[in-house]
Amino acid sequence: MDLSFIQGQSWAILGRNGSGKSTLLKILCGAIVPTKGKVTWLKNKSEIELKDQYQLYSITAPYLEMVEEFTLREMLDFHFSLKQMIDGYSVDTVIVNAGLSKSADVKVKYFSSGMIQRLKLITCLFSDVPILLLDEPCTNLDEEGIAWYRKTIEEVKQDRLIIIASNQAHEYDFCSNLVRIDNLIKEIKQ
Repeated sequence: MDLSFIQGQSWAILGRNGSGKSTLLKILCGAIVPTKGKVTWLKNKSEIELKDQYQLYSITAPYLEMVEEFTLREMLDFHFSLKQMIDGYSVDTVIVNAGLSKSADVKVKYFSSGMIQRLKLITCLFSDVPILLLDEPCTNLDEEGIAWYRKTIEEVKQDRLIIIASNQAHEYDFCSNLVRIDNLIKEIKQ
């Protein structure tokens, strides 16, 4: 089975725990190599080399680590020195936007799991890239954090390809394309 993900679309990758949702995102971003099939990235019908693909996407996932010795502001300054921030925002505005103003100069190692998840989402959602890969984006978020995620994704999703691996409808219910990875695996094995 072939899937084509196109800029401007939103996709939710669904499936039971352990079905391969996170693995698919890792394959898409080149962190692991597929055992079967292949991933081809195209821009203007030309193939993009693996070494250049990282410039096109940003990812957030529960398994990603943040530099715990950095403060929130230092972590964001570091991240956005590597990936440009989308227009109209600054480190200060995203800290306020995420409700983390009181923690701007606190080391990440003192953050709650929900605060770390907001930090991960900031680095992903506010990076000026055409592709967002979100693996369980609301992990550890409380109701206020989930509301912030939903508001923020609406603000930043225009003209971007968004791929969300999740089992929680509030993380992906805005997606126009849904695919069950369980069904993909069955089709590939046939």
